[in-house]
Amino acid sequence: TPYEGIGNGIFQATTLQMASAAAAIANHGVLKQPRMLRGTIGNDGEITDVAFPDNAAQKQLLPSQEQIELVRSAMVDVVNKPYDSEHRRHEGSAYPVLRESGRPLEYPMGGKSGTAQVVQFFPMAEGAFDMLLPGDRDLDARFHIAMLRAQVGQVEQARAQRDTMRTEAPDHLLGYYLESLIAEQEGDQAAAARARAAFDRVYQAEIATGREEYQAHAPMLEQFRQNPGRN
Repeated sequence: TPYEGIGNGIFQATTLQMASAAAAIANHGVLKQPRMLRGTIGNDGEITDVAFPDNAAQKQLLPSQEQIELVRSAMVDVVNKPYDSEHRRHEGSAYPVLRESGRPLEYPMGGKSGTAQVVQFFPMAEGAFDMLLPGDRDLDARFHIAMLRAQVGQVEQARAQRDTMRTEAPDHLLGYYLESLIAEQEGDQAAAARARAAFDRVYQAEIATGREEYQAHAPMLEQFRQNPGRN
């Protein structure tokens, strides 16, 4: 299956199959056959629900029910568990998007955020970046490729991208975020602290510029600003 918003390139499952698997975990291991038909519309415009036989079947998705419940609990934490500043963990990786606004969820929710296998995915991302015309390699594109390079160990290349960002926009928030990330990976806490301090110093003025990339990364930037151990 080509790109469908899931997987790293070619993925050997359809979106419906992935949704069914997630639904089975949410349903404590009970897999129900998905249906695409809700009902029929009569000549009068009224919708008549279609009743299907309940053919739910217990599938051995994991070796034990305990493991199904463990995965289910972890998926709930992805949405509901705040950033752990003491241990500097992003266990609730979807929390900044769905919960930090303070708006309660309309119903219990769990999920799996997009933590792709970066090393496997990186060559495709790098190839796509290299194919961009120089004028299309904007600050946001350079930030993304630099983040990927840092995560696969190409620290010097990531730093070079950060430097091009700094040349074009010296106080760009994504540049300071990236600088802090690289320093943390190298164990240079002093450099990371300097980057965070510079980020805090220019935050309000930079946000006021209304850059599109700031809006796209708003939850990440706000979380970085509010938490002391922020990468």
